[in-house]
Amino acid sequence: MSNGPRLTHGSFEAFRRRMQMSTHRSFIFIEGCKDRYFYGQVCEAVCRRQSIQYQLCLAHEISGTKGGKQVLLDFFTYLEDIGALADDFKGKRTVAIFFLDKDVDDFLDTCRMSEHIVYTQFYSVENHLIANGDLVRALAAAATLDEALVRRSLTSGNTAWRRDAAGYWKDWTKLCLFTRVRDLRHQCNYRVGCSRINNRAYAPVDAQAHTAQLGQLQRASGLTPLGFKRVFGRVSRLVDRLFEEGNHDLVFNGKWYLLFLSEAAARIAAGRPYNRNGLPDRIFSCLQHGLNFRGRWALHFKRPLEAVLRNAA
Repeated sequence: MSNGPRLTHGSFEAFRRRMQMSTHRSFIFIEGCKDRYFYGQVCEAVCRRQSIQYQLCLAHEISGTKGGKQVLLDFFTYLEDIGALADDFKGKRTVAIFFLDKDVDDFLDTCRMSEHIVYTQFYSVENHLIANGDLVRALAAAATLDEALVRRSLTSGNTAWRRDAAGYWKDWTKLCLFTRVRDLRHQCNYRVGCSRINNRAYAPVDAQAHTAQLGQLQRASGLTPLGFKRVFGRVSRLVDRLFEEGNHDLVFNGKWYLLFLSEAAARIAAGRPYNRNGLPDRIFSCLQHGLNFRGRWALHFKRPLEAVLRNAA
C-alpha cells in the first residue's frame, strides 16, 4: 500500500459537501476510469432495480489531482471517522461504497473490514474479465482477427488458459509477492508491465536473470542469506500451493494476462496483418463489453452493493 502523502481534509470536506448537496443518494467510488464501465454495469443492475439514483466517482475527482486506491482509502477513513459513510442531511440519506482491487492486501492483512468496502475476489478487475469473459471473441475483435481462427487456437477454455498462462510467470509472481511482503522498492513488483525473468509472455524463466534478481532482492531486504532463504521460501511455498489449488488469480496480476493474449494474437496472425497497436487496452475493453453481468460471478459485487443501498432507501 502506498505510503505517499495524505490529502488535506479540506479536499474531503469539500467533496462530502458536494455529496450532501447532490440529488444522488448513493455514491460509488472506484479507482480509475478504466474500471468505470465494469462497475457501471454492476451499479445499473442493482440501482435501477431499486430505483436508486447513484453517482459513480473516480478517485481523482475527490482530490482534484491524485487518483488511485490510497485516495479512496483515505477518503473512506475520513467518512468513517466522522460517521458519514451513511450520512443524513436535511432529510436525505446519502451512502458511500468503495470498490477496490484486492491486490494482495489479504495476504498482507491490510484489507479494511467494512460493509462499505468491496474488494475484488481476485487480484484485480482484469482477473475477473479473463475468468468470465469471452476470450475468443474479445481477442478476435480487438486484434481484427477471424474469430474461427482464434477459436481454433484458444481451445482450452478460460480456466485452463489462465492456469497455463500464469504458470509461465509463477516464479515472477513469487518475486513480486516477496517485494510486497517486505515492502521493498525494487524492479520486481506488481506495477511492472512485464516479467524481468521471462523474455516475453510465453517464454520460460531465464535462469541467469532469475538468480540475479534473487541476489538483488536479498540485498534490498537487509536479510542475511539464510534469513532471506527462509522468508522467500515461505512466500514461494504459498504461491506454489495457490497455483496447485487453482487459486493463482489471488496473487497473479490480471493485467499480465493481456500481454499473453497480445502475444497469442501475433502467433495466430502468423505474419499476416492484424491490429497490434494498443492491443492490451483494446482486449480489456472488448472483454468488458462482452461480459454477462447477470452471471453468478457478478454476485460478488452486487450483493454487498444491495446491502449498503438498503440504508439509502
